[in-house]
Parts: sequence; structure tokens; C-alpha cells
Amino acid sequence: MQKITSHFTNIFRKKTMIFYKTFFKNTIYFVIVLIFFSCQNSEKNFLNEGKKLIKQNKPEQAIDYFNKVIQQNANNAEAFNLRGVAYFNLQDYTNSLQDYSKAIQLNEKNYKPYNNRAILYLAMQKPDSALEDYNKAIILSPDTASLYTYRGFLYYQTNKIKEAKKDFEKSLLLNPKDKEALFNQANILFSEQSFDKAKINFQKIISLDKDFARAYYGLGLSEFYLKNKKNACQYLEKAKKMNVPDAEIAFKKYCEK
Repeated sequence: MQKITSHFTNIFRKKTMIFYKTFFKNTIYFVIVLIFFSCQNSEKNFLNEGKKLIKQNKPEQAIDYFNKVIQQNANNAEAFNLRGVAYFNLQDYTNSLQDYSKAIQLNEKNYKPYNNRAILYLAMQKPDSALEDYNKAIILSPDTASLYTYRGFLYYQTNKIKEAKKDFEKSLLLNPKDKEALFNQANILFSEQSFDKAKINFQKIISLDKDFARAYYGLGLSEFYLKNKKNACQYLEKAKKMNVPDAEIAFKKYCEK
């Protein structure tokens, strides 16, 4: 009887040891998983807080949150890209460039850092570098309308009107409500003296956004050259009240005679 009891005791001990080994193993695994997801959640939370602060025009505070993300995960490409945006808003172009380039290094398949770096290069008076980055961004995301708008504006600034027109057309094909593409296309049409077509674009913009002040100015000038002085002066006066540069000069020139 004592042997049987001893036998069952040994079995019980073995099973108990197996149970505790399995239990601790699973517990350790669970803790590791919990820590992993906790870190991931904190990264997301920090990123979201930083994004909010950028929208609130508080780039310095946003940088603090992006720093926290990078401290936790030095391979977080999004954090570098967003911190680059914050530095750009502070006109700290050196740090902004470093962060955009790091974001690209970490994730070469994301078009956003290329787009942001292109905007930075324009601010730094480096149009060739900007164009190179816009081209890369479009290769990565060929259906993003805004990229064609931005590149088209660059072409327009560098007097490559043919290329600019193609980009604005492509942008509007992808997104007919792209106000900046409509506006820039209208400016080209106006410069080509296609005032009736420019007028249509300016009207479209205003129908999409009644606060798009520059469109009233463009529409006013278009109406004036189409011999519609009454309408022209109404729109120019509206633009003047919205503090559009040159609107007051145009109103005095064309409407106060």
C-alpha cells in the first residue's frame, strides 16, 4: 500500500512540475506579447497625439511625441516623416531633410516622405531635386491626384507649361474636385487668353469652396476681359474684402472710373 501511495505521489509531483513549467512558459509568452502590443499601442497613441498637435500648429510639442516614438522604435518610418513635417513647419530645414531622408531609408515604398521632401526642396530653392522626388512619388502612387497637382505647379513655376497642363489634366481626371489643380489650370488658360474657359474653372472652384478667395480675383479679371464689367467688379470687390493681394489695385483700376 505504501509503495502504491509513493508511486501516485511521484506521478502527482511530475504532473505538477509539468503543469508549472507549462504555466510559467505560457505566462512568460503572454507577458512578452502584452509588452509588445503595449509598445505598439503607445507608439500609435504618440503618433496620433503628434498629428493632432501639427494640425493645431504646435510643431514643437509634436516633436516631443515623435521623439518618444523613435526612442521606443528607431525603425518607425512614419515617426521620422512626421517629425520632418514638424521641423519643416518650424523652418528647420536641416533637421527636416534628415528626417525625410531617414524615413525614405526605412521605407522606400511609401510615397509620402518623397512628396514632403520635394516640398522642402522647393522651399530650399532646389527645383531639380524637388522634381526628382515628385517623379519617385508618382511612380510609387500613380493614382494620387495631388502629386500631379504639385508637380504641375513646379512645372508651371519653371515655365514648362506643356508639362504643367498635362499634370493638371491628370490630376483632375483622378479627382475632378481638386481645387488647386482647377486654379492652376485656370491661370494657364487665362495666360493663354482663354478667358471663357478660365471663367468656368474659377466658377467650379467657388462652387466647391466659397472661401477660396483667389478664385474670386481670377473670376473678376476673366469677366472683365469678357466685357462683363458689372460682374467683374462684383467679384473683384469680393476678392478685395477677402484681402487677396492685388485685388484692391485691380478694383481701383477697372471699377473706379
